[in-house]
Amino acid sequence: MIQIAIVDDQTEAISGILSVFQQWEKENHVYFEIDTYTDADLFCDAIFDKKYQALFLDLDMPKKSGFDISQFLRELGNNTPIVYITNRDDLMQKAFQYKVLGFVRKDKIQEELPFAISCVVQEIQKKNSHVMIFAAHRQKKEYYNLPVSDILYIESENHQTKIYTVSTKDAIITRDSLRSYMEKEEFQGFIPISVSCIVNIEHIFSIEKDTLVLDNKKVLFISRRKVKSVKEMFQQKTRRNII
Repeated sequence: MIQIAIVDDQTEAISGILSVFQQWEKENHVYFEIDTYTDADLFCDAIFDKKYQALFLDLDMPKKSGFDISQFLRELGNNTPIVYITNRDDLMQKAFQYKVLGFVRKDKIQEELPFAISCVVQEIQKKNSHVMIFAAHRQKKEYYNLPVSDILYIESENHQTKIYTVSTKDAIITRDSLRSYMEKEEFQGFIPISVSCIVNIEHIFSIEKDTLVLDNKKVLFISRRKVKSVKEMFQQKTRRNII
C-alpha cells in the first residue's frame, strides 16, 4: 500500500478528498494507507516518525500554510512528492519553487484530483525503479543497484561514462556507453543537454539562458543546439504539474 498524508484544516475538505481516493482505488486497484491531519503542527511533529510516499497539502491554513510545511520539510532534507490543494490560483507560481508534483483547485477537486493521484503513483513507481551499474575499476569489479530517481546526470568524458547521483560523493565510472543508457526504458525521463550529457529532468530546478541548475545547486551548460529543446521539455513537465 502507498502511504500518504493529507493536511487540511477543514474536515469537510478532507472528506471530499478521501471520497475521490476511494473511487480511484476501485477503478485502478491500487490502494493507499492515508493519514489525515487538521492541524499542521501535529503533522510536522508526526513526520519524524512517519515515512510518507506523498503529501497532499492545503495552502490556506491558519497556523502553517502548505508553503510553510514544504519549507520545513526541505530544510529537513525531506523531498517527499507534494500536491497542493487550494482555491488560490495566484499561488501557483510560488508553488513550484518547492518542486511540487501537482496543483489541484478545491472547486475542481472531482475533475483534477484523480489525475493528481495518477501522477503520484507514477512518481512513486519511478522512484522504485532500479538499474544495475557495472563500475569500471582497475583492481576490482563493482556493481551498483541504483534507484534511477537518485541519478542526477550522466556524461561521457575522455572515453569514460560518469554517473552522478544524489547519494554518492564521486562519480561512478562505468564501461557502458552513454548511448546505451539513453536507449534504456528506465532513462526515458532523462533529456540530452549536449552530445555528451543527459540529465534527469526530475532534478532540474531551473533553466536560465544556456545553463540549468539542478536541485543540488550544480550548474550544467546546455549546448547551443539543445537550448530550445531542453527548455521546451522542461516547460512541458512544468505544465503537466499544473493539474
